[in-house]
Amino acid sequence: MTENNETTSMNELLEEMGSSIKKINTGDIIKGKVVTVNENEAVINIGYMSDGLLSKKDLSDDVDFDLSSILKPEDEILVSIVSMNDGEGNVLVSKKEADKIKSINDIEMAYNNSTPVALTIKEIVKGGVIGYLNGVRIFVPASLLSLRYVEDLKAFVDQ
Repeated sequence: MTENNETTSMNELLEEMGSSIKKINTGDIIKGKVVTVNENEAVINIGYMSDGLLSKKDLSDDVDFDLSSILKPEDEILVSIVSMNDGEGNVLVSKKEADKIKSINDIEMAYNNSTPVALTIKEIVKGGVIGYLNGVRIFVPASLLSLRYVEDLKAFVDQ
């Protein structure tokens, strides 16, 4: 009788644990909480059976920064799931990728709502210019830069 109750209790406990763990997939964007930070990576609690590892390169393109100056324990951040298992059972996450996906969604929403967006032109390419909006590279055809034909697109750089 006791063994049956223990089995039932163990099954109930396993079911409860399983329902409290998030189901995540590669590419998902989820909110996590910073657990620890060192000079090369941060450990992020993502509500999964393993914590997420956020490397320095997945936070910023700038390699000369102190990770602990940007992230502190208990900070909440959005991260994208890059890999479910890095070979050691760790979930790899990226803040840069999450920010990029969020920016693309914001751009699509602005387009669907016919809302203008501000974009700084950084370079000239064949047929138009390139600008960046929240880390997303955007091509603008020369024909959409002005109501009149523009021969020299250099005037638009840094505008």
